[in-house]
Formats: sequence, C-alpha cells, structure tokens
Amino acid sequence: MKIRELKFLFILSFLLISAVIAQMSWYGFYVVTSHNLFLNIAKVCHNWLQAIDVSPLNALLQLLAISTIVLFLIQIGRQFRLHHRFHRRMEALRDEPLTTEVREKTGFGNKNLIVVQSDEWMALTCGFLKPKIILSSEMVAGLEKDELRAVVYHEGYHQRYFDPLKKLLIQTLTAAFWYIPILKWVAEQYHVCKELAADQYSIDQMDNDLYLSAALLKLVRNGQGKAAHSFAVSFADTAVNYRIQQLVKPDEQVKVAVPLGSALLSFIIFLGMTGMFIIALP
Repeated sequence: MKIRELKFLFILSFLLISAVIAQMSWYGFYVVTSHNLFLNIAKVCHNWLQAIDVSPLNALLQLLAISTIVLFLIQIGRQFRLHHRFHRRMEALRDEPLTTEVREKTGFGNKNLIVVQSDEWMALTCGFLKPKIILSSEMVAGLEKDELRAVVYHEGYHQRYFDPLKKLLIQTLTAAFWYIPILKWVAEQYHVCKELAADQYSIDQMDNDLYLSAALLKLVRNGQGKAAHSFAVSFADTAVNYRIQQLVKPDEQVKVAVPLGSALLSFIIFLGMTGMFIIALP
C-alpha cells in the first residue's frame, strides 16, 4: 500500500473508534437512565446499584467501557505531567543569546523557538496549544546554516499543524483501545506520513533536498534516534528509512505493507463488540 493511500485507512480507523465510543455511550446512557432523560440523582444512583447485579455479558461490557475511559484519562494525565516537567527543564536550560542568534540566522523570527544548553543532538516540537520548537546548542553548533534552516522548517511544519497535540491524542486513543490491534499500526503509519509531509515542506521552502538530507544524516549519526514522549515530535525519531527513501527517490511513492492478520482480527473484534451491544440493549 502506498503512503498516500493510507488516508482512507486513517478515516476508516477514526470511524471505527467513533463507532465504538458511540456504542459505549449508548450503552452507558441506557444503564444509567433507562432511556429517561429527566431522572434525578437518586434515580441515577439506584440504576447504578441495580447494574451491579448483571449478566456476564453486561459485566464484560461495563468493564470494557470503564477500563477504556480510565486508561484514556491515565494516559492523558501522565503525558500532561511529563510535558510540564519537560517544559520546566527546558526553560531552565534556555540560552537566550543563542536563541536570538538562531532566530536571526534562520530567518525564523518565531518567539516559540528556543535553544537550550545541551550536549545532546536534539530538535523537536512540543506543546499542545502553543507548540514550541526546541533545539540543542550541540546540534546548532554541528549544523551548517542551511542545514539548520532545513531542520527549523521541518519542525515549523509540525508547529504549524499542531502535530504534538495530534500525536498525543492518537497515542492515547491507541493505548485506551488496546483491544483493537490495527490501531497501533495505523498510528505508526500516521506518524510516518506526518514526517514525510514535514520533510517535503522543508524541501519546498529550501528549494533543495541536500540540506535536509545532510541534517538528517548528522542527527542520526549523533544519536537522535530514540523515540520522544507522546507530547513531542522529534526530528529524527520516526520513519528514518522511509524518509531516506523519499529523499533518494523523490519520484517514487513510499510503500508500506498492511498487516492483514491484525486488520482481520480487529474487524472480527469490532463485529463481536457490536453484536454484544445489540444483545445487551433492548
């Protein structure tokens, strides 16, 4: 399957998650209210107590729905906590003179670009409502001016389209709906597509792919290959092989293989869940 053809699969996966959420919401509404929209709090509590004495099927559905919500909230809370800790650390390491120099050198006069003092090679975009580009002083020193501009344009794409927020939501939903295995693969391919799109944006802005290629090679060589947190989109932590293929053969479409077994299993699970919800609801 070609990368550009994955758009249909992304939409299908989104509809799949939406359908499961709708089923859970419908079922939860029935358990709590018995279809009566004007119940008082006492009646709601009474219905919940009645729901404790349920059939194995209802117990399974309630456990599935509750665990999904709990996992989602735990993941969101964990990532917000990590993001807050990471943000405080980056602000403490902020190098204001070097930040000003890099903004002038790259022509990227965005206040949401900072350089931090670090001996690691690092280029990433983090933050949800106000994404921020973070570069390390070691990486800035190791890249030529045009290579640095290419990296900044790449991260600027992620900043412009709020990719850290999208990454957080996708990975959180994937963790919450762990029982639908195809979602993990779809999430990985989504990140591949975003990295390829960011690379293409950088190439278009630079009118040349040599600088981005050189920067990517240097960052990989110098150790930026580990995955970033869910709240951050890092320059060289995703789909390096696909990105190199796009740079070397820009006229060829990158192809990926769909895990048919996982897709079939997910479809069967979805049908089974749908059947259980239909049976459980009158």
